[in-house]
Amino acid sequence: MDLIFDNITPIGGVLLVKPSKESIKSFKKRMLIEWKKCFSWNNVNVHHITPIRCGGTDHINNLCLLHENCHRQVHSNSVQLIAAVCKLLKPYAK
Repeated sequence: MDLIFDNITPIGGVLLVKPSKESIKSFKKRMLIEWKKCFSWNNVNVHHITPIRCGGTDHINNLCLLHENCHRQVHSNSVQLIAAVCKLLKPYAK
């Protein structure tokens, strides 16, 4: 995934990255297609939108459902992927 970054902020040992608007639109389209292909209640995980180590909580407003493979990718070492997913999920944490 090739993202153009507008802002990179280190918080609690994690790099929070703000991807460009174009890359977010592209990512949303790809994720929607993947979500439709792989969604099943048998393989859904709960994900913290703001990680606990970055000040997040277990409150329902900080949780979302992700397909288990998507969740695994979010927690991979891909800073770009983590940043893009965090950016997409941030509006739902309010």
